[in-house]
Amino acid sequence: MAKLFGQSVSILIDTRATEYFIDPKVVSRISVRPSYISNAWMVQYGNRAEQRVDTCLFCSELELSSFQTQVNLYVAPLGSYDVILGINWITEHKAIVNYEDKVINCIDDCGNSVEILGSQKPLELRHISAMKLKKAQRKGCSIIVVMVNDLDNVEKIPKDYPILAEFLDVFLEDLTKLPPKREFNFFYRTYTRNGAAI
Repeated sequence: MAKLFGQSVSILIDTRATEYFIDPKVVSRISVRPSYISNAWMVQYGNRAEQRVDTCLFCSELELSSFQTQVNLYVAPLGSYDVILGINWITEHKAIVNYEDKVINCIDDCGNSVEILGSQKPLELRHISAMKLKKAQRKGCSIIVVMVNDLDNVEKIPKDYPILAEFLDVFLEDLTKLPPKREFNFFYRTYTRNGAAI
């Protein structure tokens, strides 16, 4: 967990964000008041909603494990996270992010190499009701339906698929494995319209 002005905050490092942001709810918890900026601008969220940004917390002391830095945080509603650090932070500190282990290796403001450990939260799957699904669809949310099958208990053979049944001599009996290595490696030489080989 990170700290901002002594308060614990949750942070998202977002490669699609270009600046640093803080949620207004967090600003109300800390004892520092944001400053108004003369050149207000619009932020576009991933869902295409736009928000006017006209306040900023300048030179905010941010602490991530043993990593300490100062950032200018623009105040905008964020939802699930308290602070968002954008691509500028990643490039400025030459951050290398290991998403699987939730570890960031970066350079601090003094030029020292620092390792930041993220929180190891278990993956949570939330179930929603059909009514909430319909409501989300009416609001324009994209809905992706996924059907998960346990392949260990089901044996699939080419005859089960109409398109594969036409070519039984080509496919293996067991579709859950890769085809065996062949003695010959086949390749095709491709040409551009001008006749040059690629």
